[in-house]
Amino acid sequence: MTCYRKASGLDGGWRAAKSQHTREQILDATLRCLVSEGYAHSTIDTIASRAGVSRGAMTHHFPSRAELFLEFGPYLVDLRIAEYEEVVRRISARMNGLPTPANMRETVNLLHHRYFNRPSLLALEELLLGARTDVALRDIAGMAQRELDRREMAVRTACLPVWKGLDASSELLRDMMTNVLTSLAITPAHLMSSERHEHLCDLMAAVSMDEFSRAYAGLKPAGPA
Repeated sequence: MTCYRKASGLDGGWRAAKSQHTREQILDATLRCLVSEGYAHSTIDTIASRAGVSRGAMTHHFPSRAELFLEFGPYLVDLRIAEYEEVVRRISARMNGLPTPANMRETVNLLHHRYFNRPSLLALEELLLGARTDVALRDIAGMAQRELDRREMAVRTACLPVWKGLDASSELLRDMMTNVLTSLAITPAHLMSSERHEHLCDLMAAVSMDEFSRAYAGLKPAGPA
């Protein structure tokens, strides 16, 4: 009797692990479909095919497209935050105190290449675009964006104490960087010259440096300029 219970418990654990693995496969396939096909064409059948699961397995885990995207929203936020925290920790290590013009420009580069230029950003933009006309998706995308904003702020203030000194201007600065870097990430390369791209990044770094300089007037930056 004891042996039977032990085997049953192991079997239950294996089934739970297999089920969780399948769900993660489907969520990962959803992200890849959003990036390559767009929201409108990311159907249950398309995602199931990309995940390598049968339609029956797909509907067992997610009976409808709405239920799939309801779970995908938090999944995407978790992924974006993991990527964001990794980048912000790099920025914090290199800044070593108050920002300088040189490390502010490097900050813009890190954010652009390691956070905004990611498949997860394209997937998020597809959700937001789809939410414009899909009422069911609107709440999901809105909740995901608000939760992402909240958790990004928590990461910034924890890893970059200098950010707290900006007061009200901190969110305007964040909005500027987010909107410009998102635009750069989703604009096809042939529509923007590398010179224009670099000029925009230089301008963002200069405006950001100006805000920090005003907030911390009289304090000397740490490290080399």
